[in-house]
Amino acid sequence: MQIRRRQHTLSLIRAVYCPQRGRCRSQTLARVPANLKQVPLELWERLTETERAQLEALCARNRQANALERQRAAALGLPEALKQVAAWYRLRGDGLSLAERAALAEASRTAWSAVLAAMCAAGVGRKRRRLG
Repeated sequence: MQIRRRQHTLSLIRAVYCPQRGRCRSQTLARVPANLKQVPLELWERLTETERAQLEALCARNRQANALERQRAAALGLPEALKQVAAWYRLRGDGLSLAERAALAEASRTAWSAVLAAMCAAGVGRKRRRLG
């Protein structure tokens, strides 16, 4: 199956042998969004096993690219989000009881420790110098 991309659309094309012409002709199976994450059921039923595997690999790449973009957006928005969290805690966590704020703070510290560990693993963590 050929997959042709035009802007934000993919055309799924199957080559079918035509005995009258003595060569293959193109049969368009479907047009789908270029950022397809899952194959629609009606299309899935019309595909061969090889075509299914090819389209499923494309969907997996799209899902991975989407996850990476979400992670990048979260990393870029983190400094502003942390400022907002600090402001919220300074207001004494309006709307939550002390026990709920404590549980949230503990979960936040655990998540923040994972962020710090990832920064160190990436070679960009712990820039301050500790006094001996």
